[in-house]
Amino acid sequence: MLVNRQSPFFDKEAAYRLYKFYEQEIDYPDGFEDLTNRDSFYNVYEGGKFVGCIFVYKAVDGLNYLGGFANRGMHRQAVRAVCDLCKNYDLLYSETPHLNAVICLKKAGFEWLDRRKNLLIWRKNNGQETKWKK
Repeated sequence: MLVNRQSPFFDKEAAYRLYKFYEQEIDYPDGFEDLTNRDSFYNVYEGGKFVGCIFVYKAVDGLNYLGGFANRGMHRQAVRAVCDLCKNYDLLYSETPHLNAVICLKKAGFEWLDRRKNLLIWRKNNGQETKWKK
């Protein structure tokens, strides 16, 4: 379940703790406060348990990029969150050198756009929004 910052169930403290844990790996230059003030920033929950956070931001090239971070051992839940968020977009990019993130993105339907630049792309194709089977 995706919970945005306007929800009374949004847990900014949990998001901040996880952000600080992964801060060096998160490629977002403007910091936590700017990130959480975006309408496209969500906490991810499954079964009432905090999984992590997922967000979309417009990069300097004007394109929408997907980012996120999750607790360890939450791969399946992270894939579901990516799939759920992708439904709201026609086109998303993601740039990551992290193998776990690449595997998650690939399971959610992203494809390599440029491997050397660690750049993946997700396109809404003919009504088939993701490859993921729940």
